[in-house]
Amino acid sequence: MEDRLIEGVRCTVSNCDYWVEQNRCKAGQILVTHSSPMIVADKHGMNAEQVQQTPADEIGETCCYTFEPEE
Repeated sequence: MEDRLIEGVRCTVSNCDYWVEQNRCKAGQILVTHSSPMIVADKHGMNAEQVQQTPADEIGETCCYTFEPEE
């Protein structure tokens, strides 16, 4: 299966399995949600359609749950 890059998405987490040179992302989809411990359950591996809306007031309140450590 050929890796596809998500257009317009940049990621600096270089130890993620989906990270590609020039801070690109090759995940099939990404999930970004609120980072509050009250909201964050175990979202790892969930599809975006399965997660309720999690509004944030500033960028520091968000997290990417697509992260996979490099093998």
